Amino acid sequence: MFFINNKIIYHMPNFETHLKTGILTGLINAAGKTLLKEIQKVQQNPNQEIDWLRITRNSALGGIAGGIGGSLPDTLEPADNPHHRKFFHSKMVAVSVGTGMYYNEKSELNEDAKIVISSAGYGYISHLLLDSQTPRGLPII
Repeated sequence: MFFINNKIIYHMPNFETHLKTGILTGLINAAGKTLLKEIQKVQQNPNQEIDWLRITRNSALGGIAGGIGGSLPDTLEPADNPHHRKFFHSKMVAVSVGTGMYYNEKSELNEDAKIVISSAGYGYISHLLLDSQTPRGLPII
């Protein structure tokens, strides 16, 4: 949404917008979480060094996962008409993805897998947040 001559102009996000936002969201999530884990590791054992390769790898994988998550809603429900938003664009799915991300953090997966999975979740949520700002918004279910 933006303004021209004091009128609100709505811009429906397209595939490219969702993909770029998902990539950026996933990359930031992965880079931040991995860097924090590396800092904690060094604080616990000052003889250790920050593993910059791990941060780079997880950031790249997080960006890819975020891009996939960011484009997934329109892959499942293509934006071929103004009323394309159904279940996979709903607030219920947003809550479900958020719940899945919470349980992902509590799971016994290794830390790097959790980071990549959460990046996909953040990508998906970024898509829904962008779509929620359009005049049609998101359906509840």
